Amino acid sequence: MFGLEPEEIALILKQKEIVIENIKEGIIALDNNGRITLFNKEASRILGLEKGHIGSPITDFTYESIADSVLKSGEQKKNIEIKVRPGLNIMCKYNPIKGFKNESLGLVITFEDLTEVRKMAEELTGIKKMAWSLRAQNHEFMNKLHTISGLVQLEEYDEAVKFINVIASSKKNITTIISDKIRDVSLAALILAKYSKCEEARINLLVDENCKITKLPEYMTSEELVSVVGNLIENSIDAVKNDGQGEIYVKIYEEEQKLKIIVKDNGCGIPEDIRESIYNIGITSKSSGHGFGMYIVKKIIDEAKGSINFKVNNGTEWNISIPMERS
Repeated sequence: MFGLEPEEIALILKQKEIVIENIKEGIIALDNNGRITLFNKEASRILGLEKGHIGSPITDFTYESIADSVLKSGEQKKNIEIKVRPGLNIMCKYNPIKGFKNESLGLVITFEDLTEVRKMAEELTGIKKMAWSLRAQNHEFMNKLHTISGLVQLEEYDEAVKFINVIASSKKNITTIISDKIRDVSLAALILAKYSKCEEARINLLVDENCKITKLPEYMTSEELVSVVGNLIENSIDAVKNDGQGEIYVKIYEEEQKLKIIVKDNGCGIPEDIRESIYNIGITSKSSGHGFGMYIVKKIIDEAKGSINFKVNNGTEWNISIPMERS
């Protein structure tokens, strides 16, 4: 009883109860068998726990769990990302509970909802991307107007008409492919923004007319798909030359219950010394990069039970396959 009087024990118990309930992190306590013995309001909100779930295994509420391994090892684990369900990931800290004789009494898990944090980040990033895309389109539009104006002043009317027709045809093709074939609005917006960026940088972005995506894989969100495609295209933009010779090819389509993604370029390729470690944090071929892009891409694809591989031959070609439904 730690030498405490009943009134003191009751006070401490009430104080701790209030603190636990008002913490903005989820808290769950488990016994030695991995069954829930206690949880706070935030844990209830994030995981949908109710009073009747006391005594249920933690594995009933998450796709992934390392609670059993932590209970066996008795070691604290920090910053462990766990997938709860499609669209919900949490960042966990595991703290084993030890008795006076260092015996295991259970485990306390504290966690926060990564999905909400990422959505806020995506919204901010999305606003920046939209603003950049509008600036790029305005710059591109002004350049074309100046070209048309110059042709008119030189009285090269046939050339001006030809130039206008080429621009109109090019825009119509990419818009038709994106609007008719790619049903995910976020992905369509991303590709259109990258197309504008490539045009301004004098890079040819070719979107295959046979692209087709009518729905997302069962265990992949729109934000995750945008992150995968966006990272790959951005890497290709950095790898190719911006002298009119750089070329990037993109194809996203559904085939035999799988979503296939192909992104290839005619750039400098991935340096041989980092090919085996390209998915590790901190590995990058860019002079100003941080080395998170391909780590994030690989993690998203692994969580969706997909596969990713690449080959280097006069550039880099990425091939990704993600099951539409998980067996």
